[in-house]
Amino acid sequence: MTGAPPSPPADLVIVERFIEATRDSGYKSTPSAVAELVDNALDAGAARVHVRVAADHDDPDLPLTLSVQDDGHGMTPEVMQRALGFGGSTRFNQRGGLGRYGMGLPNSSVSQARRVTLYSWVEGGPVRRTWLDVDEVATGGVRAVPAPAEAQLPPQAPEPRGASGTLVVWTRCDRLDNKRPRTIARKLMIFLGRVYRHFIWRGVELLVNDERVVPVDPLYLAEDSRTQGGRPFGEPLEVELAATSGGSGVVTVRFTELPVARWHSLDNKEKRRRGVPGGAGISVVRGDREIDYGWLFVKKRKENYDDWWRCEVRFDPILDEHFGITHTKQQIRPSAELLEAVEFNMDAMAKMLNGRVRRAYLKAKGAGAPKKLPPSAPPPTNQAERGDAQGVTWEPLRPNSQIQYERTTNVTVSELRRATTKASSEAQHESERRIIERFVRSLFADLGLGLQ
Repeated sequence: MTGAPPSPPADLVIVERFIEATRDSGYKSTPSAVAELVDNALDAGAARVHVRVAADHDDPDLPLTLSVQDDGHGMTPEVMQRALGFGGSTRFNQRGGLGRYGMGLPNSSVSQARRVTLYSWVEGGPVRRTWLDVDEVATGGVRAVPAPAEAQLPPQAPEPRGASGTLVVWTRCDRLDNKRPRTIARKLMIFLGRVYRHFIWRGVELLVNDERVVPVDPLYLAEDSRTQGGRPFGEPLEVELAATSGGSGVVTVRFTELPVARWHSLDNKEKRRRGVPGGAGISVVRGDREIDYGWLFVKKRKENYDDWWRCEVRFDPILDEHFGITHTKQQIRPSAELLEAVEFNMDAMAKMLNGRVRRAYLKAKGAGAPKKLPPSAPPPTNQAERGDAQGVTWEPLRPNSQIQYERTTNVTVSELRRATTKASSEAQHESERRIIERFVRSLFADLGLGLQ
């Protein structure tokens, strides 16, 4: 009895097609792709990282080149070859650095350019060069990273050679966000300043086209930031979560509010310069590196009033699975356990801040004490406000608390007093009564009213 001959084994990855497909790996922007190269530099112990965007006069069709040079410890030839391979990290799945999977260098590079050239040197050794070329791989001519060979640093190098370091050069850049080097450099300055603010504060020097990157603090607290003028709102919330890999990590949440009274009368151009309009959001920081920024962990609808407060959520890398970190490190996908731990508190705080901004605007516009309260978020049921922003503390309640509040648009002072008395008398827990009373006393104080 004879049968059909066995089929030859099939390749797990069709390299020629994979290299084209991976170009659409989902980087949100050119700055987010460049950040992968900065991550690698910082993981290599770099104290100085220089990004340069310039015209490429040798290629009139794709006239831009982008390079990133660092003074880290450099790479041996073997490590250079692995670094340009997909998944070739020497720190695969380790949590101590910024990367985990060894995808950042090749993945981010081919998402923006058709060729990436890698130069690296260790102390006492020569500069070596290797590369990854999309067209060479796509045509089947190359199926492996070429062996690094000795070379000289190219004209695109932002700085002279130091004792050790690495230079990554993107050429034939066909997917950069913009066509002008100045525009790309300006966007990089803002993006890198926000994403790596904690590293800059620790002494790391980042440059773009010879200009030092200034930290951008989304909380508006740091004195050396492009953005400043905010003040802390309440005490930080700290939550400890069990990690899926064993052990535990801490999530820290901080809120700040912007000075409505001082800034509300600024013209729109100045407000935009300070990043107020459209700036509402929550910065998510893994270790010291921002991973995501957006309307996160909050159920309430985003309003213009929310442009006047900010939030930072910072977590230990051991909690990556709870935050749903992907290899591109651009966004989060929170687990159910994480949402259960922080969402209720954060949503309540967002509503409280929204209400404070509304009332601050009324005061700033000279409205005085209104006869009827403006529409405002309902009082939170699991945190207390002790008179002003500096006194907010987190007081967790029973998760099955049944106290409900209704959003109203036309509430008189007397009606609010009666509702407060009723809610306080119906509260089933002493901490609930304290929260109700403190919130309402603060609200009345903001409006210049007395609470009897």
